[in-house]
Amino acid sequence: MFVVSWLKGMAQRWFEPILALKDHELPRYTCEWEHFEDALNSTFGEPDPIASATHKLDNLVMKDYHHLNKYNVDFGGLGPDLVWAKPPLD
Repeated sequence: MFVVSWLKGMAQRWFEPILALKDHELPRYTCEWEHFEDALNSTFGEPDPIASATHKLDNLVMKDYHHLNKYNVDFGGLGPDLVWAKPPLD
């Protein structure tokens, strides 16, 4: 319930009907953190994080007025969502 108290906007409206349920009617994600996290991600997360990160990487540019640090941070932020191909071992 502590985490739910921090929900705002659409996420709060998504959870509000759950508050009216009796204990035996509660979905599994209200009792176990991993399931709650999965429910939030499946409801509000990026539907295809790899495609989205690939698109962002394809369009990543360093403008003349940008510092290299900004580019590095933007590039590094895309890494966790991408699957990097490993070269074959000989």
